[in-house]
Amino acid sequence: MLGDFSKVFARTERELQLREIRVGVLTTVIVLSGGFLAGLLLSLLPWISLILIRYSIMFLARFNANMQALLFQVSGFNEYVMVNLPYICLLPVAGIGLASMRRYSTRKNKYFVLQLGESVDFRFGWHEPLAIAMLSGIFYLFSETAVYFSVLTPLVAFVASIIWQFIHDLVIKLYAVLVRDHSAEVVLAVWNLLGSFDTGQMRIQAIAACNRGRVVALHGSFTEEIAVELSERLPKLVVGLDQVVIVRS
Repeated sequence: MLGDFSKVFARTERELQLREIRVGVLTTVIVLSGGFLAGLLLSLLPWISLILIRYSIMFLARFNANMQALLFQVSGFNEYVMVNLPYICLLPVAGIGLASMRRYSTRKNKYFVLQLGESVDFRFGWHEPLAIAMLSGIFYLFSETAVYFSVLTPLVAFVASIIWQFIHDLVIKLYAVLVRDHSAEVVLAVWNLLGSFDTGQMRIQAIAACNRGRVVALHGSFTEEIAVELSERLPKLVVGLDQVVIVRS
């Protein structure tokens, strides 16, 4: 169930709104599993990056022999895992915690919002400061370099948290595409259309979606007239929506 996110995201682009809505309306298992996988991929990212760079250099060396001098060896996967085992074990667990906090932040509209002027907003979910703290702690525990450059470690953790969130968004979007779950798109369309109805006859508290977006439940207070109108008109206006359930609370 998703609260009135329009209070926070009124001035943000559609794709950003969809990313946050997916975290709020997809099942807990999917969101937390995505957090685990994002943490795992984050722990493997240095090795994956080095592999990609090495193969890119090898490809370019076919056309420029001087590129051969830039080639370097990359440790095998098993060796990388053994050396970085603490990160590979802890980052996925941290990812579950961050995904849980991010889901809570989205569903309850718990955001830090910094407004600059009339058209620029910076929005931070509660999981973002938590990510910096958790990742910094992990780096301090297992990296002497992080301790030596202690002032810079939170900055590295901040960058890592951005990468984690990017991967998390990518994973759950890929899941939604593969299973054809249009819950986020339907919920966003419904929120955008609610303003065209008589808002004096209703007070929306939250929206829930199920059956991959085919059924939407509106939670709040409604007059009988507006409840009937919403139930009849919204399925005709929103592609993929079959039924609207009114839940008075």
